[in-house]
Amino acid sequence: MPLKLFIHDHAEQDLDRLSQYDEDGVAYLDHVIALIEEEPDLFDKLADEKFYRDYDPPIGLLGITVKRVGILWEQRIRVMRIRLDDESVIPYRILYCVRHERQPNGALSRHLHILAVAHKSLDCFDYQPNHKLMCRVRNDYANIY
Repeated sequence: MPLKLFIHDHAEQDLDRLSQYDEDGVAYLDHVIALIEEEPDLFDKLADEKFYRDYDPPIGLLGITVKRVGILWEQRIRVMRIRLDDESVIPYRILYCVRHERQPNGALSRHLHILAVAHKSLDCFDYQPNHKLMCRVRNDYANIY
């Protein structure tokens, strides 16, 4: 099943904004996003709620916790979040959704859409339903589906 990664313009803006405060942390996030795009095994695992650690080469050691964003799932908005366990990026969250699409030839493809990147303290973000980032994620998700 073909895999494709999309980074929403808003998520790119989040990364640009956050890099003004933490260039190294955002560089690490960029590296992880590139790994997701390049490594089908890692991409596959992001559809499940789990904790992953200790990948084989070429990824090496990488700790990822994947969870549903519960408040959104209650609204049938299927958004997940990634938390990395590297000390330098613990406050960051990557919010995304996975969409399956049927191709003209009948085959299925999976698209992972990164919708937002948040820093829990800088953005005062704790998945509050009316937080501007959550409102934006709901809107961007609706535009994808």
